[in-house]
Amino acid sequence: MNTHAARSVVAAVALVAAASCELPLDGVALDATPEPPRPPDVAPPSTPTSSSTATLRGTRPANTALFLDGEEVAPREGPTAFRLRVALAPGFNTFILHAVDAAGRSSEEITVTIARDDVAPSPIGFTTAPPARTARTRLDLTATKDTACVVWQDGDLRADVAVDDVFFSVDDDLALGRNRFRFTCVDDADNEAALTQLDVERVEIEALPFSLQEPPASIVAASLVLSATCDDDVEAQAGALAPTPCAGGAWSAEVPLIEGDNEITVRAAFTGELGNVAQTSTHHVLATLPAGEGEGEGE
Repeated sequence: MNTHAARSVVAAVALVAAASCELPLDGVALDATPEPPRPPDVAPPSTPTSSSTATLRGTRPANTALFLDGEEVAPREGPTAFRLRVALAPGFNTFILHAVDAAGRSSEEITVTIARDDVAPSPIGFTTAPPARTARTRLDLTATKDTACVVWQDGDLRADVAVDDVFFSVDDDLALGRNRFRFTCVDDADNEAALTQLDVERVEIEALPFSLQEPPASIVAASLVLSATCDDDVEAQAGALAPTPCAGGAWSAEVPLIEGDNEITVRAAFTGELGNVAQTSTHHVLATLPAGEGEGEGE
């Protein structure tokens, strides 16, 4: 082969090689870089919470190191599942996690926020003071509570009381003798209010601690003083007079009299219950007004 022919062969080979290099490579980028690792998958934490610690749970991509707030907390080797215990300060706590592969590529950051609330709700209260003793057969009260807490009564959830209610009703049967009721309120951070306990004794009205001294059958007077021994949580009413409470173990009322027969009704009950259930006695007193009393009437 002469020199000219050899040069032609070399040139042809070069053209073929050049043409082959220019062939398109569909879908392939010669300068593409590997994708960074996906971010850790973190389970939703319990928030708010009253605890001083929390546990972050989740998984990370294989062969990646796990970082929490910029500090490596799990090396590339080992299981992909993780459990991290973190301390919680009062208020909002923010934690940032990401994964880093062997080439130093970092995933997107995952932010986890946990609220710590360790302030307990106020104890359950009542708009009126509950009675220590009653002759009623039911306890009927209006109670008060903080918002954002659920009510528990005697160990049972009061599903009828909404979490944001401020007032709720207490309407329960009373057995004879002592009755005990316990109330508390729990917020969404699991803080529990101090226990409110009611002890209510139900007494038959016939056993009301009120003993009226029997008035005389007849009297010469324009008025009659009735008296009784009683406990200080009892009140009584004579005739149309206003109710008055027992005090110091005694009760009295001065009733005006008319000439002739006077029918006097005395009603006694635990304080505040005269309109509901009362012990009633009726007495007849024949009155003779003293000379001069009642003169001038009708003039």
